[in-house]
Amino acid sequence: MNGEKRTSAVESLELDNLSPLFADLAAALGWVGAQALLFFQPLLTGWVNASAIERAIRWLEAPSQRTDGREL
Repeated sequence: MNGEKRTSAVESLELDNLSPLFADLAAALGWVGAQALLFFQPLLTGWVNASAIERAIRWLEAPSQRTDGREL
């Protein structure tokens, strides 16, 4: 764009050194969220479809997996 270099939000906020830490933290919290869904699944099935809860649990445990089983 007219010779200007675009910078991402991560670079502009100088968070590029911390991004691996945030990725690891998000992975750990995703696992905790999946366990919470498993714990509350009997209560949630009255409001949410059971298959949707199962898909959410699988995605939180392995976010790099797509819903059809292929990796991103």
